[in-house]
Amino acid sequence: MKKLLVILLLTFTSLVYAGEGRYTMVLDTSYYGVYILDSKDGSVKFCQAYGNTDEPPKCSPPSED
Repeated sequence: MKKLLVILLLTFTSLVYAGEGRYTMVLDTSYYGVYILDSKDGSVKFCQAYGNTDEPPKCSPPSED
């Protein structure tokens, strides 16, 4: 599970630089997920990947505030 999260984190990290620093990610080891902050609109969402599947991670909708 941790190996999968590291792979996802590295994948998302490469996307962070592609967006010119728009997104900041924080790993949450307690819930095995990643918080993603959009610095353009201030929204935050939480994403988790469950097990070793080919499915993309499941993410919450972006926060409204």
